[in-house]
Amino acid sequence: MIPCVLTPLPPLFSKEGEIAAYRNEELQLNLNEKDILSMYSRLNDTDLEYDRDKTLAELFECQVRSTPDSIAVVFEDKTVTYSQLNIKANKLAWKLRDMGIGRGSLVAVILNRSIELFAAILGVLKSGAAYIPIDPDYPPERVRYMLSFSNAALVISSQNISEGTDLHGNVLNADDTALEGQKEINPPVLNGPEDLAYVIFTSGSTGKPKGVMIEQRAVNNFFAGITRLIDFNPSKKILGLTTVSFDIFVLETFLPLFTGARIILANERQQMDSKLLSSLIVTHRVDMLQITPSRLQMLMSHPKSREALSCVKEIMVGGEAFVKKLLPELQKFSSLRIFNMYGPTETTVWSTVMELTNREKITIGRPIANTQVYILNDRNIPAGIGEPGELCISGDGLARGYLNDREKTDESFIESPFKEGTRLYRTGDLARLLPDGDIEVIGRNDSQVKIRGYRIEIKEIEEALGKYEGITGCAVLALDDKMGYKYLAAYYTSNGELDKSGIREELHGVLPSYMVPSVFIRIDEFPMTPNGKLDRKALPSPEGFNNETSSDNTQKVSVDNEVQREILKVWMELLPAKSIGINDNFFDIGGNSMQLVIMSNMINEVYEDKVEVADIFANPTIKRLAGFIESKYQNNDEPLYEAPVIEFPDAFMQDSYEDSIKLCLNVDENKIRGFEEISLSYEITNEILFAAMFLFLISQITNQKAFSVASILTGENAIRNISLDFNGIEDLAEVLMQMKGITERYSGCLSYPVEQVRELGKGINNTPASVLVAVGGTQTKGLENVFDLIFQIDNKDGAPVFLLEYNASVFKQSKIKKILSNYQELIEMLVD
Repeated sequence: MIPCVLTPLPPLFSKEGEIAAYRNEELQLNLNEKDILSMYSRLNDTDLEYDRDKTLAELFECQVRSTPDSIAVVFEDKTVTYSQLNIKANKLAWKLRDMGIGRGSLVAVILNRSIELFAAILGVLKSGAAYIPIDPDYPPERVRYMLSFSNAALVISSQNISEGTDLHGNVLNADDTALEGQKEINPPVLNGPEDLAYVIFTSGSTGKPKGVMIEQRAVNNFFAGITRLIDFNPSKKILGLTTVSFDIFVLETFLPLFTGARIILANERQQMDSKLLSSLIVTHRVDMLQITPSRLQMLMSHPKSREALSCVKEIMVGGEAFVKKLLPELQKFSSLRIFNMYGPTETTVWSTVMELTNREKITIGRPIANTQVYILNDRNIPAGIGEPGELCISGDGLARGYLNDREKTDESFIESPFKEGTRLYRTGDLARLLPDGDIEVIGRNDSQVKIRGYRIEIKEIEEALGKYEGITGCAVLALDDKMGYKYLAAYYTSNGELDKSGIREELHGVLPSYMVPSVFIRIDEFPMTPNGKLDRKALPSPEGFNNETSSDNTQKVSVDNEVQREILKVWMELLPAKSIGINDNFFDIGGNSMQLVIMSNMINEVYEDKVEVADIFANPTIKRLAGFIESKYQNNDEPLYEAPVIEFPDAFMQDSYEDSIKLCLNVDENKIRGFEEISLSYEITNEILFAAMFLFLISQITNQKAFSVASILTGENAIRNISLDFNGIEDLAEVLMQMKGITERYSGCLSYPVEQVRELGKGINNTPASVLVAVGGTQTKGLENVFDLIFQIDNKDGAPVFLLEYNASVFKQSKIKKILSNYQELIEMLVD
């Protein structure tokens, strides 16, 4: 399939005379009704022919015939081909039909991430039924409500999930032997494209989740519309990252399976660990990635993400507002195409797309194929350019409506005044049309919010919170954290102090984890407007409150060592609290699972991958986490010191034994002032500037973007290992900024006395080689027995002197001299 490049459309108005009045500040045009309708007609010219009569099972079977032996899904150490996956699905479909499941049936799928999950979804569709995806991590009470409300004919699950959720009724274990002996051939098609494909539950304003009914034709249209804009083909590998209960899982499932691409499925641990996720992307050379902005931030917080994103060719970001600061970071990857995706569940995954690869302004772009968008103002007529209004969507992607809720369906899906016999879905999103024809979302007209990509009705949380014994009133707000992402803050009144941990625990029993507020704040009374309504804007900021988590209000304990101080610094950067004690629980003072991953990455920058995400779950206070880190370093099973190594090209390596040799390089005194000006502008010392340039040169020579070296950067008599990552770095300014960051965190790196390291010695090993960078008058004598290459920056009569001592049994002298020569050229280039 030939990819269709998203090229900018011409402006909606090309002649200056067509613009009656333009107010640049508000982006508003005064247009007559005819002009506005003409404008929307051009915007919504999205007709595309596709095979409207195909079911999803038929689309998959067509691909199976084309690429039967190609790998369809990779999960951990397991793979399944298209043919094998089809057989698994067929056997399940025949079993379901034997059980009376068919057209019109609803089947719940509650499975952990696995190849069996895909086989179950396809098997349900092949049987003629529609599937209800339910996250196995949902609270049992919520799962039982969904099953009861939907009147699901069957639940497909596994034995451990069934027992843990206490499922009753008609349950089929996917790991059961009941499928043995079932037919492997494709079952005859019983349904059509107008039948349901799935029912997906989202947060409901009534206090209970509501089921959105999506028909097969809507998914088929989505497939046609997205593949017209983004190239899915059999050579592509897409990361399966999203949970099954999130509708964007549909893109990661059906689009690759309908085009012959390969799904690389992340397990639950990889989903929540950016280091593991980065490794998965790199190992499998994943080139397509769909991700929410908050999870993208989590991924990019780990140094290895640079290597991972260098593999990716298309990244589709959606599910919540695209955070502006992420765009320039992504644009550093020259081979990466960046797409901003927008669409509510009720219009089948994504309804508009905008390519941001070469753009500065972030918008949601324009509608995909066979989709129409309108912005209706407060008079319920199409808004002009720049005029805010409610974004409404029409077209082939619209849901049938809400399961068992005709009133809510009629309220949200209205008859379209623009085309007879069609409907409009009122999204509740406030938007405006820009002069270039793109759509910009600017807010909501209700209390619905997006948290980490999940759509949440605030009223559902408030209803659950209000049932807690002792609470007399409550309100929940979505606020911005220090990194620009939304989090939930709960405010309540009560007759006395309540155990906030108990409140959180009870909410976890009835709500998904992403709907449980991060902070709980007790107030004396709620602020009211003159009209007697709750004044949400007047609720106090969480930062103004202490973070006591229980009724005893224990006095906070301050940090008392360097490790605790480093952890506190990270927590203060992430969490909304103004003051944090070493006994405060991370989750009780505003932390969530995404921040936890980012926090672990930040801590590991200082403590060299000593902490895993699971370790923080087990040690959620500063005191306990610091003790855990200290115990890791005190473990007698670990070596006292291990020098990091770098793989140098073979041409540099010596094949005979010789003594170590030291070479010297002096710099022109006339250039010293230039170095000082550069150092001053980046707030670093000359020595750190020189060290940064040497390390950048080593990266160029070895062709390694990410590596570690030993260092003595402060003139102290101790060695600390530091890690560098030059992936995506395009100029020397970025090199200096990275080195500045390392020096700011340097005191938190574990130090080893030089005398202790000197006693270790080094085994005979030509490659890889160990490197030490030292500044000031540090004594490196004897360290040549440990390190193969020692770069020392000294000062003589006010001028820098560079000493390069190398192990002549490891390196060739000609190559070391070449390093010195290249280094001199590099640093002089800075001031020329």
